[in-house]
Amino acid sequence: MQYGKTVLVSIDVETLSADPLSAALVSAGMAAKVLGGEMLDTFYAEIDPKSALGYGTQDDETLAWWEKQSDEAKSALNRGTDSVEKALTALHQAITRIGELSGGDFVVIARAPTFDCTILRQHFKQLGLDTPWHYWQERDHRTFESALTLAANWSTMTYKQFVQGNVAHDALKDALAQLNYVDYLVNAVMTVNETI
Repeated sequence: MQYGKTVLVSIDVETLSADPLSAALVSAGMAAKVLGGEMLDTFYAEIDPKSALGYGTQDDETLAWWEKQSDEAKSALNRGTDSVEKALTALHQAITRIGELSGGDFVVIARAPTFDCTILRQHFKQLGLDTPWHYWQERDHRTFESALTLAANWSTMTYKQFVQGNVAHDALKDALAQLNYVDYLVNAVMTVNETI
């Protein structure tokens, strides 16, 4: 993969449990773009709570955590109308299209893949769908952040600074922020390298 040709697929899920093997989905977001280039696609779905609980569980600790979030973030808990089947079939199709557009040359980033990717993999399996990426295409957003800020001599803003003012825990906004932050860091590294 080369800078300017690599396709990043950023995913984010919001859930009712912190257990990646059984969490019920609240929402799923995806954003895909060529690194340093054009946005290719976005996807967002809010899941009907009844449908979500048919495919996963909730826990009291996560529900208490949601109570501490902003009103805008919490509103997604009961606003969903898509069934798990409809939402994840559409997400699967969107990621499959990105795979076809990129000739399979894409990576999936999440904060962290052991959570978001695992949850999606479990749900795809329940629906009889293959996972539309390979395990070796998964990347951790925090690893990108650490490596790229180090390479840019720490002369960049932190992810927390970068997303300040965004609504936290909105799956699409989080996926877009992750994607744009990696792009920002790569540009910072490229700028540092040009000055060396």
